[in-house]
Amino acid sequence: MVTKASSELSLRVNSLSDITDFKLKDMNTVGHLISMTVGSQEVSADFHVLDPMNPKADSKVDCCGLITFAQWNKKPGGLLVLEGRICEGGYGIIQGALDNVEEEAKIKLKFNLYKYHSKGYYKGFHTDEQEIEGFISTDGYNNVDDQAATDYKLVPNHCFSLAIIGSDEKDQDLHVA
Repeated sequence: MVTKASSELSLRVNSLSDITDFKLKDMNTVGHLISMTVGSQEVSADFHVLDPMNPKADSKVDCCGLITFAQWNKKPGGLLVLEGRICEGGYGIIQGALDNVEEEAKIKLKFNLYKYHSKGYYKGFHTDEQEIEGFISTDGYNNVDDQAATDYKLVPNHCFSLAIIGSDEKDQDLHVA
């Protein structure tokens, strides 16, 4: 599902299984968090899921998280909200940053949200394989669940929500198709 307001973009994945049990015939939005570094700590890429742009070749994408919701206000230095699942190692890294209320945590990430068109999947909202930089907002929207999720057990994971305030220098690297 895609919602476009004049100043905002929102994408929601219908179900986690649209990512973890990807099927080309489903034609649903799919989100991959390719990489994430919080402060100086890089989150490991423990998820190995099918590449929506090359599913027949059983090509896998390594990612540190699965994105189930993304929202961006389309402004330089603006707010980017991501929700989804983060691998077990990412839980401690994100929680450590959220516990440190003394300072905003710097974050770098790469992601792809794929949308379907009659000829196949394409990158509908993405970082063009470049890292974007920002800071985790201190406004209280952020969360990472203490308990591991029980609905997908192949890779231990936790639900997360992050609000990221963009860097004026890096926002130009977000792409909407």
